[in-house]
Amino acid sequence: MTEMTIGVPRFRGRVRRPEVLVIGGGLSGMTAALAARRTGAEVALVAEGAGVLELASGCIDRLAVPFEALPPAHPYRLLGMAVVEDEIAEFRAEMARVGWPLSPGEHEVITALGARRPTHLVGPGMAAPPPGEPVWVVGFRGLRDFDPAVVAAGMGGVPWSWVDLPGNPEEVHPVALARQLENEAYREEVIDAVLSARDAAGLSIGASGLATGASGVETVAPGLATGASGLAAGASGLAAGASGPAAGASGLTTGAAGLSIGASGLATGASGQGAAGSSHGRRWVLFPAVLGLAGAVKVQEDLAAATGMCVAEVLLPPPSVPGLRLAEALRRAVQQAGVDLALGARAVRAEVENGRVRAVVCEGPGGQVTYEAEAYVLATGGLLGGGIAAEGLEVREPLFGLRVATPGSSGQAPARRDSSGEDAPRQEQGSTRQAAAPRDPSCWADADFLPAGGHPFVRVGVPVDEELRPEGLANLFVCGRTLAGYDPYAEGCGGGVAVATGGAAGRLAGCLALSDGGERR
Repeated sequence: MTEMTIGVPRFRGRVRRPEVLVIGGGLSGMTAALAARRTGAEVALVAEGAGVLELASGCIDRLAVPFEALPPAHPYRLLGMAVVEDEIAEFRAEMARVGWPLSPGEHEVITALGARRPTHLVGPGMAAPPPGEPVWVVGFRGLRDFDPAVVAAGMGGVPWSWVDLPGNPEEVHPVALARQLENEAYREEVIDAVLSARDAAGLSIGASGLATGASGVETVAPGLATGASGLAAGASGLAAGASGPAAGASGLTTGAAGLSIGASGLATGASGQGAAGSSHGRRWVLFPAVLGLAGAVKVQEDLAAATGMCVAEVLLPPPSVPGLRLAEALRRAVQQAGVDLALGARAVRAEVENGRVRAVVCEGPGGQVTYEAEAYVLATGGLLGGGIAAEGLEVREPLFGLRVATPGSSGQAPARRDSSGEDAPRQEQGSTRQAAAPRDPSCWADADFLPAGGHPFVRVGVPVDEELRPEGLANLFVCGRTLAGYDPYAEGCGGGVAVATGGAAGRLAGCLALSDGGERR
């Protein structure tokens, strides 16, 4: 068993013999480990780092283009959409078991520019308000990369306000603020400031909906009349101050406020799924996505109860607090499932014999450890995560020397070493390994900066069969961004491919390790 001390693994032996070894600790690797454990196999996971979830949205995209438009080598084509849906459902169940429910459906999230982006699985508080619902955007002074005025403009000129944090910090890191908001005393101070901003913006709650009449707040949308959102404008319209946005007594700045509400109050048109509180008859308040980490639900609920509004969060540039929430939930799930988790351990060498992986050697703070498993899952990422290495136009998979599909590629991989450390004989060109890339760089990228079909280099990866096995290795399964044949950006399927292929690879590896046909020690 691996002992964890402040994230540093201590190994009790130089040779470990799990039934399944997962290499990689990102979304696909963690999902693979959970799936392998569900088969009953003993599972170990080794990872040099924690993946790139802190760069991601924390949401799971499924597919933004028609299935029929996907290329034949796309992972969804290999698995079939029925398997994809099953694996996503299993992933949701795993997250719910550790207290992080993910809501499925045709959701949207709000970006830091106020744009709506479609997605499939969202965590608590991440689903965007339905179009036409009344919205108020709140920003925290000192928080990098979030301007409520920019978000409000992107959403069509909705009201927005600045709120000063306790102590008036000049700059605050999003992850640090998320942790601070889980402190009840600090959170109460922030809530008081938010309520002052709400009242100053004329958004306090009245008997017939939202009452107005704030003092010391000037609006920046003269003559604004509302229609689709269900707000009736007052007879005199909205009066704008000559100087634009002005700061109120509490040190906040408000824009597009002072709305006059007619007798009918607010008209609602959606259930508000994914937000803290029901949307019926209430305004939405949007905060930057920093409302806590593991305790995010409690922070969101407290803000919703205090403001009388539905709470949703706006995505920020990395580091992503929602991505870290998902990473923490995954880590809890893996540990509770009984996976032998070794973070900080780098896989440095693989031993292959007769078309099977025999061992993987890892190095970490505890020294060198050899893992001898029945089945292996490779989830080390792509070009960004280091699972695919590039030197100029030469691209290779560094651990097993697997064939890498590149735009217009041909050639053969460099010699790999056998268990004795000697160069093993090369395989015939095109049979199992391929690393040489085309010398013409023009076939790697489209001439347009943002082409509709994406850039060819994004699809670089390891080609596999319908059981996610690379050519020539019967007990190795590949998943996630290491795979070839898909563009997570142009096709809107990054998280979905990671979850679906991770789940399928882990399940297949577990079944192989436990099958009568597997080679047992």
